[in-house]
Amino acid sequence: REDITYISQPYNLAEVKKLQEKAGIKIARTIHYPFEKFPCLRDIIPVKENPSLDLAYGGTMRGNKRKKKMVKFYFGYPSDLRVQMFGKMNEEILRKTADKHFSKDLTPPEYSGPVDYSEFMNKMNDCVSHVVIGDPWYEGNDMPQRCYESIWSNVITFIDDELDPQRRVYGDCKISKILYVKDQKDVEQKLKRILSKEGLREKILELQFNAVNFNAKSYCTDFVSLLK
Repeated sequence: REDITYISQPYNLAEVKKLQEKAGIKIARTIHYPFEKFPCLRDIIPVKENPSLDLAYGGTMRGNKRKKKMVKFYFGYPSDLRVQMFGKMNEEILRKTADKHFSKDLTPPEYSGPVDYSEFMNKMNDCVSHVVIGDPWYEGNDMPQRCYESIWSNVITFIDDELDPQRRVYGDCKISKILYVKDQKDVEQKLKRILSKEGLREKILELQFNAVNFNAKSYCTDFVSLLK
C-alpha cells in the first residue's frame, strides 16, 4: 500500500520521513499532531503546599538512551536539596555513567520504585520541580508527554534547552529564561532562588500553565477533524 496517512507526534517531519524510509514503509503524507499534550485532558492537580521532594524524575531509562542526561541533570546536588528518581532505574549503570562521563564525586539522587501510571501525576505533585529530558533523537524533533504531565501536576517544569531548542513549549514568555536549563548547576541555582523567595514558586506555576494555553475542546475537535 502507498496510500497511508501517518499522524506523527514528533514535529520534525523531515526526520520522521528518514525513519519511515529506513523502515521501508511507503507513506502518502505525514501530518503532525501534538499527542504529547494528552495529559492536559486530565484535571490539573492542585498545588501542594509543602512537597517532600525538591527535584524528581519518574520513568524508565529507555534502554539506557537517557542515562547521560539523567546523570547530567539529576546527580551532583548538595545535601540541602532532596532529589529522587523513581521508576525502573539501574543504579549501577547510572553510577558508571557518572564516573565515566562526569565525575566520580557526584552525589547520586535517592532511588524509589515505580508507581502505577494512574498515580504518576500524584507522585510528581509531591515535588517542587522536574527537569524534562529525552532520548537523543528527541532533541529538536519531539517533546515527551512527561513535560505536560509535570506541568499538570503543578510542578515547576524545567526543560533541557537541547531538548527544545525552538522553545516550542514556553515560547518567548517571561519565564523561558528561568525554565530552560543547560546543566545541573543551572538547575541548582534557579531552584534555590525559587525556594528562597516567597511566592515565586506559585507565580512560576501560574505562568507556565498560562504559557501552555491548552484548550481541551479545540484539542479534541482538531484531532477529529484531522481524522475526517
